[in-house]
Amino acid sequence: MKAAFIACEYNPFHKGHQYHIKKTKENSVDAVVCVMSGNFVQRGDIAIADKYLRAKTALLNGADLVIELPLKYATADASHFAEGFIRTVKATGIQGFVSFGAENNLDDLLACADLLFSEQAENFAALKLKEGINYPTAKSMFIKQYLKNADDILSDANNILALEYINNAKYFLDEPEFICIKRNGSSHDSLTPENDFASAGYLRKKIYADLLYAQAANVLNNCKLYIPGSAYEVYTKAYYNREFPADLDKFNTAVFSRLLTFDSEYFSHINNVSAGLENRITDSIRNCNSVHELYASVKTKRYTHSRIRQIMLQAALGITREDISAGVSYIRILGFNSIGRQLLSKMKTLSDKPLITNLSDVGKFGKSALRDAELDYNSGKLFNLCLPVPNKGNTEFSAHPFIII
Repeated sequence: MKAAFIACEYNPFHKGHQYHIKKTKENSVDAVVCVMSGNFVQRGDIAIADKYLRAKTALLNGADLVIELPLKYATADASHFAEGFIRTVKATGIQGFVSFGAENNLDDLLACADLLFSEQAENFAALKLKEGINYPTAKSMFIKQYLKNADDILSDANNILALEYINNAKYFLDEPEFICIKRNGSSHDSLTPENDFASAGYLRKKIYADLLYAQAANVLNNCKLYIPGSAYEVYTKAYYNREFPADLDKFNTAVFSRLLTFDSEYFSHINNVSAGLENRITDSIRNCNSVHELYASVKTKRYTHSRIRQIMLQAALGITREDISAGVSYIRILGFNSIGRQLLSKMKTLSDKPLITNLSDVGKFGKSALRDAELDYNSGKLFNLCLPVPNKGNTEFSAHPFIII
């Protein structure tokens, strides 16, 4: 059985995601494994829907197995996000393709990756940093010397992630194989739909805008064209059950109140915090009244708004750079169908990591697993508090995978 692995957030699931899974299966692939972010995502934000709901929408639209991308990688920068994805693929023990969506073709991306992550590029960037040029700009300057379409490749967020997947796959996997699916419709986080395709960013904006003025019956209606019917039904039912969408105001208040309790020493242990940024953060916290004010206050040319959001979320969740360097300690199963069940049987034999469905049995898997379980437990508690009606208890111990027989 030939499998393909897709890194994803499905925040929320839309027709572009459905298209990616379908096209991946057309490449002589028997099974699609989605390695999906949990309740918090890479843009430094809370997911719009619970991870089990999002896993369900994927399984109803072509995925065969959904496993969770560990929290510490799901909320990190592109490089560590990709590292976490590939480490998780490696941990399954299953040989297969790495499938991703991109604006450019695979040959262009492979050529760019070879240059971008080369020793020469690193040396060039180091010299430019001394001249006050930031790291991404320096790398781009280097690539432009060799590739005519460098601007085109490096200006797209999906391409950037694809390059990171390629680089990490070459490092962690034996003889990696790739499937590159040309994006169909709106670009990443575009606020303008194209035909039946809209970005997840557009859909989130519409859903939250509808909540401000629309009657309950109209919420999600403006997005119906862009969401597969089965996913639309899942989200609509969750809305009426007061389980969707996650409340952004609750989340932002909770994060800011948490950040207020930390000192510069604490922030110095958070990934990507260096060169005195910890002091800038604590100084800014004293003078800000919201997390949005804090993002704007801390942002610099070196630290982009998105990087600051990631840092603040990881700080609020208690994720340190030591956590990130520790690797994958277990594989969390979020859902599967009959084909996925066959893959899980193989994984039990081939994987050197425990397969879990909730946190109940983690205690017997060692110190690293216990630490990751602590992060999952605390993040689950925060997410449940941010639902329209807060969920009592912590579903990290009670929730079960969604199964299609």
